[in-house]
Amino acid sequence: MLPNELFLEVFEYLNGVDIIYAFSQLNNRFQHLLINYVHTFDFTSITKAKFDYVTQHHDIHRWKSLRLSEDEQTPGQIRLFAQLFPFSQYI
Repeated sequence: MLPNELFLEVFEYLNGVDIIYAFSQLNNRFQHLLINYVHTFDFTSITKAKFDYVTQHHDIHRWKSLRLSEDEQTPGQIRLFAQLFPFSQYI
């Protein structure tokens, strides 16, 4: 079995969105790693399916960094995120 530190090193090179999409729901070990060590999310140029998956499978209260986009690939993303998670509850 590979050590957790190796996975954490690999995670340093990936976007939190891709990490959650690839590794969540695998087993308890990965769930623990994702919950405790993946806190940075860049939603720029991701599909709506990935957006939905990550916001449903990871506790946003643990997030430290978030990047949203409102370009032609992600229309309405900021509005949708604000509807799902009103900013007022985090102030």
